[in-house]
Amino acid sequence: MRLRSSLTEDGIDLWRKKYGLPVDLEVRIPRAEERVQNPPRGWLTICEISLRSGFRFPPCEEVIEILRFCAVPISQFTPVGISRLMGLIVFFREHGGRLTLDMFRDWCDVRTDGGKRVEVRSNKIWLDFEARADRRHGNTLFGYIKNFWGIPEAWDTLADRCRRVRGKEREFSPILGFSDPLEPVNQLYNIFAFV
Repeated sequence: MRLRSSLTEDGIDLWRKKYGLPVDLEVRIPRAEERVQNPPRGWLTICEISLRSGFRFPPCEEVIEILRFCAVPISQFTPVGISRLMGLIVFFREHGGRLTLDMFRDWCDVRTDGGKRVEVRSNKIWLDFEARADRRHGNTLFGYIKNFWGIPEAWDTLADRCRRVRGKEREFSPILGFSDPLEPVNQLYNIFAFV
């Protein structure tokens, strides 16, 4: 399904107010022939559903690293995927830590079907999320944002490095200051039960 954008200038102003898009952030409305999967070179597709799910600009360093590693543009992540990723980053920060790419890779099993889909799986069910294939995308409220961060732009076949990366399920309780190794797991499970 290749839908046109229904975003207007008023919609961009609303995004700036509602989601705190910086005034100096370049946002443009897609032309009639442009689609969500193929933004112009140097631009990212951003959907309102991604903003509602917690994605913000400028993106934090953790998000940039993970998107580059997975070779997936932000518009390809499902709303649940964005919410869980942002929640995990916030959780680490609230407990004095930082979710590094090494931690993410150690904790998760990142895999692809060889097409336009990536899955992040963990033995801890609350961390599971995926990026969608373009055929499942039905959101018409999208625009383009100038890409200053080197984040993947177009929906494409995923990088070979993501083909199969097995997580080591490393223990992060000491890093976050928890004496009980199950405490962060329980807290995250409770948080993500509502996502």
